[in-house]
Amino acid sequence: MILNYQPLEMIDTLYCHIKEAAKILDNHQVSQNRQTADEPAVARLKKLEVPEFNGDPKRWPMFF
Repeated sequence: MILNYQPLEMIDTLYCHIKEAAKILDNHQVSQNRQTADEPAVARLKKLEVPEFNGDPKRWPMFF
């Protein structure tokens, strides 16, 4: 019986690529946080008006 280790090698290679990409992304986020740490957060979303459903099944299609 001959064992085929190619799928395991591919998984190991993929794992290493993902781990390296995660490290690069983490380093990028840390550097961005350092750049924006002095800037105040001023972005605001407008207030969202959410309608209330009164429980009447006839009004459900209009509510939905």
